[in-house]
Amino acid sequence: MSKGKKVLLLCAEGVEEIEYISIANILIRCGVRVVTAGVESYHGVKGRQGLYLRPDFALSKVMEHKFDGVILPGGEGAAQAFSESEYVGRILKEHYERGSLVCAICASPLALQAHRIGINKKLTSYPCLKNNLKEFYDYQDTKVVADGNLVTSQGPGTTNVFALKIAELLVGKNVAKEVAENMLIFN
Repeated sequence: MSKGKKVLLLCAEGVEEIEYISIANILIRCGVRVVTAGVESYHGVKGRQGLYLRPDFALSKVMEHKFDGVILPGGEGAAQAFSESEYVGRILKEHYERGSLVCAICASPLALQAHRIGINKKLTSYPCLKNNLKEFYDYQDTKVVADGNLVTSQGPGTTNVFALKIAELLVGKNVAKEVAENMLIFN
C-alpha cells in the first residue's frame, strides 16, 4: 500500500452512491486504504438512488482510530445525518485539528459548517447551497477546492476530480496522474 495512507469514508441513509463508490474506487486504485463507516450502523444503508450499501464498521467502532483523511460523500439525507451526528462532529474536529485531510462533496459541506470546521477557508459545494455557506466560508464556484487540509467539491459530476485531488494530496501527483490516465479520466 502506497505510503500506508488510510482514510475514513463515511456513509449514511441517502448518500449519493456514485460519490461514495467512485471515491473509494479511485483511492484504492491509488494505493490508499479505505475504511468505510456508517453513521447509524454498519448493517447497511439505502443510498439516494435506492442502491443498498454496506459499510465496514459503525462509526462508533472507529472513533479512536487515526486516519490521514475523513471523507463525507454527498446526498441530502447523508449531509443531514452528518450534520446532526455528534460522532461525525468529533471525528471531523479531531482530524482537522491534527492536520489530516477533511473532505466533503455535494451537500456535505453543510456538515462542515454545522460542526464549525474550516470556517473562513475556501470551499465549494453543490451550487444551490452557495447562499447557505458563503457567510461562513470564502465560497468558490469551481469543481474542486483545496485550502490547507480542507478539500471540497461540487457534486456527482466532479467526483472523479475530487477523489484524484485527495489522492494527489495523500500519495502524490504522479500516482494520481497515472491512475487518472489508466481510468481515462481527463480534466
